[in-house]
Amino acid sequence: MKPYFTLFAALSVLLAQAAELRIFPADFQKGSYALNEGNSVPLEFTLTGNGREMAKANARLIIETHENVPVIAIATQHPRCLKLLKIEREGKVNAVALPPEYLSLVFPTRGWKSGLSVYFRAKPGTAGLQFPVKVSIVGNGRKFIEKKLVFKISDPLPVPVKPLKKLGLVLWRLHSAFLPEEAEYLFDENIAFWKKLCQTPGTTVGIDFNLMPKARREKLLKNFRHMYALHCSGDTPIIPGSSYGFFDKSFKISRPGVRKLVNSKGEESRQNICPLYLINDPEGVFWDQYIAGGLRDIVRNFPNAEAISWNFEVLADSGVCQTCREDFAKRRKLKKIPSVKDILPGGELHQEWRYYRSWCRNEILKRFAAVMKRECPNVKFSISTVCLVPGQKWIDNWTGLNVKAMDSYADHFANMFYLSGRDFCDWVAYNLAELKKPQTIVTDPAERDIRWFSRYSPVLVRQNILASFALGSKSFALFPEDYFDAAYLTMFAETFNAVAAAEDAYLRGMVRNELNYKVKNVLDMELSDGKKMQTIQVPELTPWIRVFHHRDGKNDYATLLNYSSNRKVILELAIPAWKDSRAEVTDLISGTNYTGLSPESIRKGFLAVVPENGAVLLKIGGKEKARLTLSQASLKTMLAQEIETAAKFKENFKTVKNRNREISFLIKDSNPIIQIKNGKASLQCNPGQGGIITSFIAPGLGEYLAGNPQFKLFGELAFQEANLSIPAKIPYTVQSLSKDASTVTLAFTVPPDLEAGGNPNPLEWLRIVKEITLKDYNGSLRIVHRFSNQSKKTMKFAFRVRNITEHYWNPKAAGTRLTLSDGSTRPRKGIHTFVRKESPNVTAWLGNAEKLDDLGVKYAWGRLSMQFSFPDFIGLYLWGSETLRTIEPISDVVVLKPGETKSFAMNVDMIWDQKPKAVKSAEKKTSASR
Repeated sequence: MKPYFTLFAALSVLLAQAAELRIFPADFQKGSYALNEGNSVPLEFTLTGNGREMAKANARLIIETHENVPVIAIATQHPRCLKLLKIEREGKVNAVALPPEYLSLVFPTRGWKSGLSVYFRAKPGTAGLQFPVKVSIVGNGRKFIEKKLVFKISDPLPVPVKPLKKLGLVLWRLHSAFLPEEAEYLFDENIAFWKKLCQTPGTTVGIDFNLMPKARREKLLKNFRHMYALHCSGDTPIIPGSSYGFFDKSFKISRPGVRKLVNSKGEESRQNICPLYLINDPEGVFWDQYIAGGLRDIVRNFPNAEAISWNFEVLADSGVCQTCREDFAKRRKLKKIPSVKDILPGGELHQEWRYYRSWCRNEILKRFAAVMKRECPNVKFSISTVCLVPGQKWIDNWTGLNVKAMDSYADHFANMFYLSGRDFCDWVAYNLAELKKPQTIVTDPAERDIRWFSRYSPVLVRQNILASFALGSKSFALFPEDYFDAAYLTMFAETFNAVAAAEDAYLRGMVRNELNYKVKNVLDMELSDGKKMQTIQVPELTPWIRVFHHRDGKNDYATLLNYSSNRKVILELAIPAWKDSRAEVTDLISGTNYTGLSPESIRKGFLAVVPENGAVLLKIGGKEKARLTLSQASLKTMLAQEIETAAKFKENFKTVKNRNREISFLIKDSNPIIQIKNGKASLQCNPGQGGIITSFIAPGLGEYLAGNPQFKLFGELAFQEANLSIPAKIPYTVQSLSKDASTVTLAFTVPPDLEAGGNPNPLEWLRIVKEITLKDYNGSLRIVHRFSNQSKKTMKFAFRVRNITEHYWNPKAAGTRLTLSDGSTRPRKGIHTFVRKESPNVTAWLGNAEKLDDLGVKYAWGRLSMQFSFPDFIGLYLWGSETLRTIEPISDVVVLKPGETKSFAMNVDMIWDQKPKAVKSAEKKTSASR
């Protein structure tokens, strides 16, 4: 889940010294939050800083808001301090005193449960309005914090016609579950909403269940299906209250003689037991008495629990004690016991160690499963772990866990996917096909980390829900809690209402080969794949479409998912064997009725439209109440306009030649690829997938970007702050090909979309132009990113350009072939290196970077030296391991006024100690042509 590039932002964040108030999820929505008219919703206020200092100052929380969106409740969240705070009101000002016992739980760099649930309610008649909100923490004349928000009021929540009855919805944890007893009415409102979507939703219970008020516990068990969430630390399951002294009250290992897990730094864990101790259980106590007794306690306390869930997402780099290394050496028949360095990333035995640790962890899970089967045979063993990834060996996933091996002893999976979009759909399909046990599909739109939160807008979560049920999952889970604003809540109500209407059809499974579909707003074009001509579509839309057909005995249903982020799709759908006399077609999500249809239209084909990043669930057959209509005639007019656009797009695909240079188009894996050649030097890039250079051939060097295709990331633009309207792989379009056949120009404009919470995208109308130039026959290249502000407001952003210069498995790789301008050699294996020039606008990425006057990098490769220069950048990020080398220039904070343009160039010059024959030959030809 978290390889080096997803940890990038976290590595460069400074520890918070001063007080900080994080308001979730509004902070991730640019300070904006949407409320449904008449509905109450919470924001989570998490405080960090010097709690004692604030306590001495008698700190108070002040919220200034409009009377139409009053604060209705403020409650602490920490189990050691559950209180409903008294609100003192004066006009627009709402003030609460922060209890000293609460502030004692506030630390400078840790915000776990040091939060407040702050509830607001939008009064009737406010839909369409917006109101400013100011939040501050003050004490003894000192202002610790001040923040501003904007509340935007949406229409009242739609009321679903009926809830799901057989398909499941799981709320991993309810935000209202740990409110003080005096706020029971807010808990009642919270569960009432979810029960309108699902007759009996699911949730988890765990070690803090008894901290809830008694009436709350009873309601939760009565209204929700539940599974027990096991408390665990790494490989070690912990069941509080179970005797035999393995752990004290703070879950520290306390039993004499129990070996502790040793982490990769050589430190003993306080909560984790040595994996080999767990497997062998030398005393015969841990599994047969401690875990067995604990499981009996769980079943006694939660007799209706359907499952016990173990969230198992642990890394392979721990468990390196002498005993485990001895066992590893014995099982692998090594001549000597390896050192810790030998088995960690970069070591010669690291890959073998990952296999060993995978075996260890599966053995631990097997032992737990065996005890469960014996002690509570009617309770399912559910494992929540990493998902299977198509095309990836299981040993290469970020945990190194063999999930398929768990299929033999798990009863159920609730695996984490951590993404949305087309990959989510395809990965879910793969997991449902590969794993035999039932699966709840877990998605995490309420993560308190922008890296994960930014992957889910309401429309993308809607796609995830529909894809999961259409592909055959019987249950969908929202993780970790349910802090959602109006945009999400409205989407949930609309989507689950539609799924409930198609529930019986989804439960029957997919109907295959009876529904034909074709993307119509494209044109065909022939390109070579290097051997023969193939036909592709322009623009390329079919690969971004997923269509699923279901039937419930009365009606047919078509789930249409468009994963293109910038193009609507017009589909022609046909069911040739349609025999019904009815011909009603209605989108159950938008309430749009397709008019002008007949049974013959259903058989021969009718048009339907799916917006960009959109989802449609068509009911075909019986009549459905509709709010909107869409005629076939209007769709044909729309199609004609789209074809005109496609024709202009097609004009860009041509071949340009100039002497020994050529720009042409190829097809690879059904994708149009641009190829630039200069003699025997060439490069290829995929415009629709970020304009990334996927092949780079220099004379005498051959294919430079060898290795795993997933890591061919040369020249990829990555913004510092995630933006939902800028896909990770930017879908550029070809703008021009230079007459001298050296340069390709690509472009993308950020659409005026809305992010979660109804907040206008701060980068809407930012035009991004990417120029890729093959400079000479040596293979030297230049990449320029040009940003133009086409809006009426000033924009601020920062970015880096990702260049993975190597990707292959080489445990002996020195990892020190990058030479900086000061003569130092970087990066050291596994060490993240940041360097920068002086600048007044340094980004957070570069806060602690070393300072250099010049960012040039020399990269030695045999007789070849690659000279990287970054004239317009202020920083550089370097990282290396036994599998990767990365060189990434980082911008300053770019400030673009309306109409302003700024460019950033990256040069890669090939310099040979002794020129190979291919280069000398190219030089002679060029000289002769002159």
